[in-house]
Amino acid sequence: MLKQSTLLKTCELFISNTISKSLIDTHSALGGFAANAPVVTAGNPVLLAKGDTQWYVLNVSKPNLDSVNGTLSVANGGTGANSGTSAIANLGLNITSGSWTPVLANDNGNNPTYAATQVYGNWRRIDFDNFSMMYITFYVAANISSLGSSPGYAIVRGFPGTNIGGPTAIAPGYCATMASGAPNKMCLSNNATFVNIRDSGGLVASQWQTGSIYIGGSGWYICA
Repeated sequence: MLKQSTLLKTCELFISNTISKSLIDTHSALGGFAANAPVVTAGNPVLLAKGDTQWYVLNVSKPNLDSVNGTLSVANGGTGANSGTSAIANLGLNITSGSWTPVLANDNGNNPTYAATQVYGNWRRIDFDNFSMMYITFYVAANISSLGSSPGYAIVRGFPGTNIGGPTAIAPGYCATMASGAPNKMCLSNNATFVNIRDSGGLVASQWQTGSIYIGGSGWYICA
């Protein structure tokens, strides 16, 4: 409902419940809105001024949109939160992280003897309702002095969490000085906590050799 003053070319707009939050705009010539200010509410008149070509809102300030719209609940497809940490908690996700120790070994248990100069391993785990996703990174620099009496094929073991997602490729970030040539593939077998190291085609298993070795990688896999 409008009540107009002809002389001043102003009027008051009485706001009903239906449109109480819909009038949140004004003309830039009047300086715009101030942030985090009161919202148009039912029962409080809004002062309008007539310009040359349009009406201007004089006494309404821009609201904080969070106070107008609130947060969308999880049940309605939202997160029910206004921060990332709270959203993750509301969605039932649990994120943890830590370190692990990659170990150079052979698949037959007859492991090489080596002295590591650098060992690095980190993991981050996201827990869902029925499974978890694990992201790992690792790097090892070492000097292998002995391959053992009956060396098998090269593996890196000690992965955090058992893989339950079937054979999974782990991307090699750096691999060098292997007896079978520089490998380009790593495969994390199902129900395993180690990767097999293979050649660029993925078919030929690699073996360690004595001397300096540098190896690393990263990737995601599904764990229990």
